[in-house]
Amino acid sequence: MKIAKRISRYIPFFKAGTKQFLVYKAQSFMWLIISFVDIAFIFFLYEAVYKSNENGLNAVINGFTFKEIVLYAITSFCFSFSLHDETSYNILTDVKEGTISSSLTKPVSYRLRQFFQALGNNIFQFAFIGFPLLIATYIIYFSLKLIPFDVGSFFLNLLFFILFYIISTILINSLNYLLGLLSFFSQHMFGLQLIMEALQMFFSGGVVPFAFMGIFGIVLNFNPFAFLNSTPILVLMDKIDPLYSLLLVGVGIVWIVIFELINKLIFSSCMKKLVIQGG
Repeated sequence: MKIAKRISRYIPFFKAGTKQFLVYKAQSFMWLIISFVDIAFIFFLYEAVYKSNENGLNAVINGFTFKEIVLYAITSFCFSFSLHDETSYNILTDVKEGTISSSLTKPVSYRLRQFFQALGNNIFQFAFIGFPLLIATYIIYFSLKLIPFDVGSFFLNLLFFILFYIISTILINSLNYLLGLLSFFSQHMFGLQLIMEALQMFFSGGVVPFAFMGIFGIVLNFNPFAFLNSTPILVLMDKIDPLYSLLLVGVGIVWIVIFELINKLIFSSCMKKLVIQGG
């Protein structure tokens, strides 16, 4: 009962996140259109790469056929779109406008408030745009027999995919919360956000699959950004064994714990800085 009562305090923030998605849905659809343009560029890029191979579009490069690499690109953009998180900018706004002081006096955790607000926005984006697009894409692929289809394997992979989505949602929020806390010291976010996005694109496998990076790609499978793109996608595409998926679930949870501990330490430091500024 105590846990349920504590969680109920954050329902208004969750609802605020869903309203944010509904109010700014035009922005979400614009990002979706941009993503489709990106997919088109990647399609033509990989088409040129595969056609340059002696087996043409029937070639298998680093374990991927041309049809699979296109599916990877589509799934990647749909998944990344569903992880859009503005926690860092919300914290920066609180710091610049001074509302952080009133937020800290309320009987709620500032960390959980930011998490539930982002969660409301992410779930709506995933449920109403990202997930339907993914399902539609895979239905088309299976219907046209572009990739092998096994009912049991697909639904097991889908369960793992949803589990990894939960891990990804928490992890991206932890990273953005950390980025937001840095605004206590820098008072700026644009440059930090650009660095964050560049790191995420490369180390998450958003640019190219890790399979194309040799031994370095194997190591990257265990980095925290991999859970924001590569790992969930490869699971859904049946490119990762279930036992290995369980191992990666554990790795993802460890990364969440690490970043939450870092966030706690930095938040304590920020509170000391806040007191100094107020004094």
